[in-house]
Amino acid sequence: RAAGLSGTQVLGWGFTSPDSVVSFDGDVFVANGAGDSITEFNAATGALVQVISGPGYDFNDPAAMTVVNGDLFVVNSGGLSGVFCVAGCTHKGSRGPDQPAGPGANGPATPATPATPATPAAPGVPADSVTEIDASTGAVMGVISGSSYQFEYPDAIAADDGNVFVVNGGGDTVTEFSASTGDFVQVLSADDYQFNYPVAITSYAGDMFVANAGFNSVTEFSASTGDLVRVVTSPLSTKLDYPDALALDAGRLFVANASGNSVTELRPSTGGYERVVSGSKYKFDYPDAITADGADLFVANENGKSVTEISAATGDLVRVISGPSYGFNQPVALVASGADVLAANFGGDSVTEFSASTGARVLADAGSNYRVDFPSGLASYAGDVFVANGGGNSVTEVSASTGDMVRVISGSKYKFDLPYAIAAHAGNVFVANGGGNSITEFNASTGALVRVISGSKYQFDDPFAVGADATDVFVANWAGNSVTEFKASSGALVRVISASKYQLDNPSALAISGADVFTASPSGDSVTELAASTGALVRVISGLAYEFDEPDALAADAGNLFVTNYAGNSVTELSPANGALVQVISDPSDGLEGPAAITADGASLFIANLGGPSVTELSASSGALVQAVSGATYQFDGPDAVTADAGAVFVANLGGQSVTAFALP
Repeated sequence: RAAGLSGTQVLGWGFTSPDSVVSFDGDVFVANGAGDSITEFNAATGALVQVISGPGYDFNDPAAMTVVNGDLFVVNSGGLSGVFCVAGCTHKGSRGPDQPAGPGANGPATPATPATPATPAAPGVPADSVTEIDASTGAVMGVISGSSYQFEYPDAIAADDGNVFVVNGGGDTVTEFSASTGDFVQVLSADDYQFNYPVAITSYAGDMFVANAGFNSVTEFSASTGDLVRVVTSPLSTKLDYPDALALDAGRLFVANASGNSVTELRPSTGGYERVVSGSKYKFDYPDAITADGADLFVANENGKSVTEISAATGDLVRVISGPSYGFNQPVALVASGADVLAANFGGDSVTEFSASTGARVLADAGSNYRVDFPSGLASYAGDVFVANGGGNSVTEVSASTGDMVRVISGSKYKFDLPYAIAAHAGNVFVANGGGNSITEFNASTGALVRVISGSKYQFDDPFAVGADATDVFVANWAGNSVTEFKASSGALVRVISASKYQLDNPSALAISGADVFTASPSGDSVTELAASTGALVRVISGLAYEFDEPDALAADAGNLFVTNYAGNSVTELSPANGALVQVISDPSDGLEGPAAITADGASLFIANLGGPSVTELSASSGALVQAVSGATYQFDGPDAVTADAGAVFVANLGGQSVTAFALP
């Protein structure tokens, strides 16, 4: 069962309040502050490399990163990175609540009190630490923490002369440790350094430069000894006004002033003032990040949903990059990679890539372009997988063989409204809209709308499952305790099946086997069998022997019907020919834990365990365990739908708002 899809992919990428971005060896790494993960993707193609997370990494609001000798060092701020926010700052989440107005242009104001972290670190997880990762493989190398390091809300990091320097925004200190061993070197905290809400750090010519947002100053010290060189304070000429980002280019130090809506240029060799770049034409609006790319500087305007490009040599405006196509939404981090610049959108859970030379958009919302949003249903057809996004009112189509996105189908004409279930038949895809009490039909090869099926005669009432045979489509109505049948070719109503004899009780799953339709009723602990051609009742299957316990998913394979019991942590196998019990699969070693979905693929059954979170593979012929699939690599988070196609298994993660794809052995 060889597959074109290589290894495991997580489609959706898990961007959650991305707070920092760096590039290394052709790849881009994004720190997800609220997701406790690192997303890595190829800078040239935008293709996902991996999502790095799991207990061993001890991520806790990763807020800043740097690469040293092939290793990625990630600062974990413990739930409170960058809390220092002047009036008008909009972002929240991992950067903390808005703070009172910060220092003004005429000197330091009384500092705001840092907010209390909303969520403390889990037991055993260092709240304030640095995680070291092999940048080429994503493997964890170690977690640096302990009282000697005096990490306190660390939120910036840089390296020089073989050592790593971490800015502690809450402690008004800088911690230095060895990049090669992680051994503690020193903590710089003397009054002479005048650290006051330090929020950014960079290195140049053997010295380190620290931006102090609370004191409107820049502290320079020797990277080799830690000795103070100078503190550049804020006379009116320099206009340092809540400095919160630093960049070096062509022998000049550039400081982004968030409150001042300006960029100050200094001479790092002397600390002397060069110029202040400001004015309405630059459209600076809470500039929160800055990076250099050869001749130009790029400044991210967090509140302005834009990036300003200026000449590093003259300070002249090159262009203001903005517009809906870029998807800028609270851009808070920038990095130059090759010929492009990438911006992390804290508010948009996305990354925007654009050309450094022209400003043209290269890739907007890299990763979130899949737009996986509370995925609740999966279907496969003709080599592609279709994902029903219950929260996004859309359907995402991806290639089953590669995991590449084909398209996202959305728009008012489709009338998607809490799309929950999805099925494909004869070249078209049918989507059940739980909120709209309707069925949307579109062409599987083009995504073009065919029709929206609705109206009182269909009696759609919270349609929860959909399936099709050779000619007709069947819809289980959870709230209506009924099944609606209509023609697949025209949408014309055939019948509504709802009499009490059918014992439909919140029907939530459908499966077609031979000439019959089976529907599972979790509230009735039963399975109802109907004749597909007439709608006549064949039988209601129930009784203690079947051990039905909230049956909520069905699959037919190898001549038998399989029913997952969500509350019973089991799978009931029965004969569709006569309803006779074959076996109940419930061995704890099978890893069945809140089984919520099931699919058949030839010789195997794949079961998504919502409570695991995991996927169990069973033999369809014997029910024996083949494998239990779980672990950080798979990023399972509330798996609630599963399908298989092109030698791969696809799992919708309701909690992670992603789709995990892995190749079959």
